Amino acid sequence: MSDDSFALTPDDVYPRQRALFDQFVAYYATLIKEKYDRRHEKWHRDFSSPEAYERSVEPNRGHLLDVLGGWHWEREDLGLSREVIADFPDAGYRLERAGYRIFTGIETDGLLLVPHGDGPFPGLICQVGVNGAPVRICGLDGLQTNYRRIGARFARHGYVVLATRMVTGFDPAVTRDLDHRAPHLLSPVQEEIRQYILEKYGKDEAKNWHPQSQSRNYVDRLCQLIGHRLMGTEMFALSRGIDLLQALPEVDPDRIGMYGLSQGGWSTLHLAALDRRIRAAAASASFNERFSKIVTGTEGFGPSTLYCAWFSYFNKLAEFGDSDIASLICPRAFFVEMGKLDDAVNYRTAREEFDRARGFWERLGIPEKCDTVLHEGGHEVEPVPDDQPTTAMRFLDRWLKPEDG
Repeated sequence: MSDDSFALTPDDVYPRQRALFDQFVAYYATLIKEKYDRRHEKWHRDFSSPEAYERSVEPNRGHLLDVLGGWHWEREDLGLSREVIADFPDAGYRLERAGYRIFTGIETDGLLLVPHGDGPFPGLICQVGVNGAPVRICGLDGLQTNYRRIGARFARHGYVVLATRMVTGFDPAVTRDLDHRAPHLLSPVQEEIRQYILEKYGKDEAKNWHPQSQSRNYVDRLCQLIGHRLMGTEMFALSRGIDLLQALPEVDPDRIGMYGLSQGGWSTLHLAALDRRIRAAAASASFNERFSKIVTGTEGFGPSTLYCAWFSYFNKLAEFGDSDIASLICPRAFFVEMGKLDDAVNYRTAREEFDRARGFWERLGIPEKCDTVLHEGGHEVEPVPDDQPTTAMRFLDRWLKPEDG
């Protein structure tokens, strides 16, 4: 037999290729889990006092910032501009657009909701999820959404609210099949964005683009080329929102909080861990047991590694689960909001992770400063009537409006 007449069939070739792939995945999943289970070795928490505790976790705070890509910018003048858009006497607040500088080259704006009356008021960053915009979390887009007008409700409740933008957040008007072989039905806005990416960055990026993930993955890859990461850049951008709130005469600079849902809740967890100016934080529809969330998934919940590359950081799971990041918020106030029907959070494993987090506050004798609510809804703000405060709102009131408590 000559070699030019011999061929190995796909039935021989591809199972062997797949076997090697499966072995690599299994090997690294096991190795990651081993390191994840030993991450406590990277911590030396001192529970003798709140002050000693904060000193003891400060090195880990620096490690987290390094993992996220670091902060590489000076805090320049904000270049703050304010424009009144509307006034709502019956609701008790006015709506403004606040423009500000993140750093040279990046200018942004947010919606600013300012209560009527004498201040100063507590300030609150409200962070929308990955495919939304400030108008969505405020509930000023005329739509009924999972955010349940929470930004406007906080303003009615006596908070100066800054609703910030999510980096590369797009709002898809139609559902798309994630399988690239299927037809992609795009809204006019989506088609405009796709065409822009096609012309500016080429067909591969346009083909792979998806508003909920690939746009962020693309920016994250650009960041990595010079040792940055999107999350680190985004955390610095959000920290500039704190700078803005503290610069407003209507805001008490010592009473700053943060509330976010979905990716906004993930941002809330991280920014509160990094920036101690946040006195109280509430993370909604985001707190998870992170190994299963990213790597393996759990029953009914697939892993997010493949489509959310910005979740995956060099060596992060060797030191940080969600409870560990929360421990960097301690002894400040922290709240977790989760729903039983949330398709992004396995509330059973998330509650176990929350119990691990709350243990840090308990060991310091301040368990009241870490709490949670498990509601009957899904990936949404706790479903209570609009004229009533959510459990998270009442929690933030306790620590940001103590004169009312």
